[in-house]
Amino acid sequence: MISTLEGSTYSVLVTNGKLNEFAATFPCHGLDLDSEYLFQFDARNGDLVEVTALRDGERPDDVSEQEDGEALRVLSEDAGLTGAEQLGLRDVIAIRYGEPALAF
Repeated sequence: MISTLEGSTYSVLVTNGKLNEFAATFPCHGLDLDSEYLFQFDARNGDLVEVTALRDGERPDDVSEQEDGEALRVLSEDAGLTGAEQLGLRDVIAIRYGEPALAF
């Protein structure tokens, strides 16, 4: 996962390799395994702002109805925590994920 801080938001790109690793642990995921997913979060509290699927390399696209399910929610939570850890957003980790997540 690749994380970037962009002012009041942070973004996490779930690369195709990480997506396939995740999908292997989540049966009936419904995710497009040829895509990458870009999650954008509020840098103050970790709320999910937007999800974009990158298809064919870089063509942004809305997430399909088939993709928008429990697996995408869990993936967004993983991405949000990973991004907050990588970027050192301790307030986001404390607010969104609780004190146990602060052990990074």
